[in-house]
Formats: sequence, structure tokens, C-alpha cells
Amino acid sequence: MTLVSRRVGDDCVSDKVLDELHLELLDAPEAERVEQHLAACDVCAGRRLSLTNLRSDIERELPPLRIGIRAATPFRTRAFERGFAPLVVGALALAAATTMMIATNERHTGGSSSGPPTGSSDQAGIRTKGSLYELAATVERGGHQFRVVSSDVVRVGDRIQLSYSTPSGVHLYLLGTDGTGELRRYFPEASRSARVEEGREVELPFSLVLDDAPGPEHFIGFFCQSPTAFDLLENRAREVASSLGGTVVAGCAEVQLELAKQ
Repeated sequence: MTLVSRRVGDDCVSDKVLDELHLELLDAPEAERVEQHLAACDVCAGRRLSLTNLRSDIERELPPLRIGIRAATPFRTRAFERGFAPLVVGALALAAATTMMIATNERHTGGSSSGPPTGSSDQAGIRTKGSLYELAATVERGGHQFRVVSSDVVRVGDRIQLSYSTPSGVHLYLLGTDGTGELRRYFPEASRSARVEEGREVELPFSLVLDDAPGPEHFIGFFCQSPTAFDLLENRAREVASSLGGTVVAGCAEVQLELAKQ
């Protein structure tokens, strides 16, 4: 894989704003501003489509919403008749979508981490729970940009921009393997320790161009309370990539992102 530089627009909207737009919670000027941005930004437009598809999938899987209080509670009955029900259904779908996203991440990674200060311990390490630590990826292909999550398919020649989210300052390490099993250090450079501060979807200072090595691209982020020896992280990364189990590195939470490659 080739490391290159690329930046995403600073004015891109968050998933939270896209959800608020969907639920009609934004005031008119803000909603108009967001719609104008979506019309001009392929990244955000692609993310909006992904969230819309996810909501549709969740709504298909949810059991029918049964309202059993119509006769007993006239006020609530009128509220639902006036159109409050779609908002409730939308909120339930959004909550279920969030749960499914976390559960999917847990199947691949053990979940996103609640962080060293507040997470529960797992033997000598930090159990990954919640959705506070995250790895995310944006793909650039043919002049278009879109977000991808674990198990999504990418192609040879795609440019990948990785980003991270953390609720507090930690030492961040990013390693990865390709389909050949080769282990690579992506961040920080050499053996330096890289402390990062609190942030949401902060881009790493490089991007990657996918080569033609067969098999998936597997990224493993370690969010550690203190500087940690790279050899410990490399051994753990090999265990994770090989599905060998093992023990989480003491004081570190780990988050994975695995992309299938065509």
C-alpha cells in the first residue's frame, strides 16, 4: 500500500446532524444550509444514503409497533394521530441502528472501547465496550468520496483516508495486515509514541492507496493510557488478524476495521 496525503472538507456534516435532518429537528435555515452542502459534497451525500439504507434495513427487521393505550389515554392517541408516531418510529429505528452498528463492530473487534478512564477491565487489559473509540475510513474513487465500514468492499487503486475518534487524550497506535499476512505499522512513524487529544473523526496525517495484494485489508487501532512497546502491539495484532484469541494488551483498548478487497 502507498501512503499519500489527502484532506476531507472541514465543513462536512456529522452523522448526528444527518439524523437530525432526517427527523426534521433542525430549524429551517440550518436545514437549508445542510441540504445545500449535501448537494455539493459527495462524501456527505454518500453517508446520508448509507444512513437512509441502514434505517430502511432496521425498520424492515423491527416488529410492528403496537400502541395499546389508545382508549385509556386520549391525549396520547391524539398525539399519534397528529403524526407523532413517525417521529417515535424514526427514533426507535435510529436507536436500533446504533445498536446494530455497535454489535456488528463487536463481531469484528469486540466493540469500540469505553476508554481507559471508564472502561471495565478484561483480565490485564481494557474491555472494549460502547462506541467512544472508533476507526473510520473514507474512500476516494474516480473523483467521488464515500464512507465505508467493516465488511464493505473496496477496490485496488482506491485511496483510503483513515480517521479516529476518542473521548479523551490517549496514545494511539495503528497497525494493519493485508491478505498476505504482512504486518505493517501505519501510525506513529518509526517507534515514536503519538499522543492524540480528544476529537471526533480526526483524520490521520496520511492516506493509503490499495495495492493488488489479494485478500482483505485489516486495520487495528490501539488506544492506550500510556506509551506502549510496539512489540507487544505487534504480537497482539498478529493474534487478532489470525483469530487466535489471546489477551488484550494491558492499558489499551483495541478497535478493528476490516475491508474486503476486489
